[in-house]
Amino acid sequence: MNDIFSFFDELRSSPRLDFDDSSLTDEDYDAWTGWSEEQFNDMFKEISVYLRSSSNRTSRNALAIFWIKIKTNLSFRQIGSLFNISGNSDTRRLRAADAFDSVRELFIKYFVSKHLGIGHITIDDAKIHNTAYSKEFFGNESTLIWDGTYFFIGKSSSHSVNRSTYGGQKKRHYVKFMSIVHPDDYVSDVIGPFQGTLNDASIAEEILATNNALATWLGSNGHIIVDRGFRDVIETFQDLGYETHMPSFLKKGEKQHSTIDMNNSRMCTKIRWSVEAFHGRLKKWRIFQDKIHNSLIPKLKDIVRIVSATLNRYRAGVFIDPNSSYHQKLAQVMRTRLMHRNVLQQRVEMGTISTRSRWKKTIEDVDFDFPELSFDDLCFLFLGTYKIKLARTYVEEHLDQEGDYTVELDANTDNILRCTIQSRHSSAVKYKSWIQYSLSGDPIIAWYCTCPGGAVTIGACAHIVSIVWYLSYARHHHFEPSKGRRRIQQAIMERIVVGEDDDMDDKDQEEEDDDWH
Repeated sequence: MNDIFSFFDELRSSPRLDFDDSSLTDEDYDAWTGWSEEQFNDMFKEISVYLRSSSNRTSRNALAIFWIKIKTNLSFRQIGSLFNISGNSDTRRLRAADAFDSVRELFIKYFVSKHLGIGHITIDDAKIHNTAYSKEFFGNESTLIWDGTYFFIGKSSSHSVNRSTYGGQKKRHYVKFMSIVHPDDYVSDVIGPFQGTLNDASIAEEILATNNALATWLGSNGHIIVDRGFRDVIETFQDLGYETHMPSFLKKGEKQHSTIDMNNSRMCTKIRWSVEAFHGRLKKWRIFQDKIHNSLIPKLKDIVRIVSATLNRYRAGVFIDPNSSYHQKLAQVMRTRLMHRNVLQQRVEMGTISTRSRWKKTIEDVDFDFPELSFDDLCFLFLGTYKIKLARTYVEEHLDQEGDYTVELDANTDNILRCTIQSRHSSAVKYKSWIQYSLSGDPIIAWYCTCPGGAVTIGACAHIVSIVWYLSYARHHHFEPSKGRRRIQQAIMERIVVGEDDDMDDKDQEEEDDDWH
């Protein structure tokens, strides 16, 4: 009988979730910690020598507590309950928080410096993280992409903190970090936190002025890639000897970038997007998606650096093979198109194909032939998949009530079509898009759109891509509009109608009340 009571006592005190339990599957590890069992075991091996077990949790469960907090952002009280830590709710909260801090300190001391930070790899090692694109565009020199990101925080009882962290653009309190990333998505460093009121240029100026290790590591050669928010710090980068690349600005009074400006911008963004990919992966951890609790703000720097270092260590970059023959060929194509003029734009601006009287609307699947392309053909033509992923929603909006796709043809030119595409940002804006094609030679010869980036010849704008994607590929592969998006649209429209009816009922009620007075 005593053995039975002992068994139940042990059962009550054992963790509800136990990472010492060998029956946990790889899916369990991923669901709770964000890592596979193999990756978790490797982390544990790195810090287990320094991480002691206690009467409240084993060392392995302490590591799990840390990652469960990062992955799920459950409260420490909830995590304490999950691991059945003894004591009342406050005691559980404190002991779970202590376990979190113990692991955090060990990661910073023994793990992060091996996988993150300026100088943790040499300049020669940094060149390994170049891609076919950075090599083709800028040569095999060190190339770094700078970009800021932010994390929302709670309102503080300190007036000065509130003033320094409140951003007028987002109307919220947040702090910023500066990410410095290689072209293949490998993170060189993440520096912060900085006040939310500082822009990217101001933060970069401060880093360059105070971080001697960065200047020493970079030397006086290399390429820096930034977005338009860094325009005020470009000269500082250049004075230090770095060649800096940034997408172009529209000049005052202009409505469209020139072809050469857009082509240079496209080469820049083809490399710069890796820092956006890193930020996307970083913010998949729930703790960064939610508002950072004020008690965690002093620890936020450590948390961001730990997650960044572990991503470097255990997650492959955004490119499966950044130097494959496919990417090399694509980079060479982009390079050769750099100085290409947009011949279709010239014809439109000269008025030879843009007069209204020339164009006749037609339904694509009734009396219109267009070259058929494979998905790989489209990826190569438009130099990637990003714009292709946007195409579906543009097409869905362009379909009429009967589900037909309308194009316009020139009676005097049998190989040029025109479409009017709705802007995805503004209901009041529509763009004209022209495409020159052939049923016998090169299928897509030229394109031009009236949108700000529509004159580009290295790739194309999303409006052009959506037209070609639908006419050459989607309609031949049983394209159907998304039922999910349609349900959302109908629900919103029905809501508007109901709201209008409710307003009418309220007015009727007011009139009826007036009659009674």
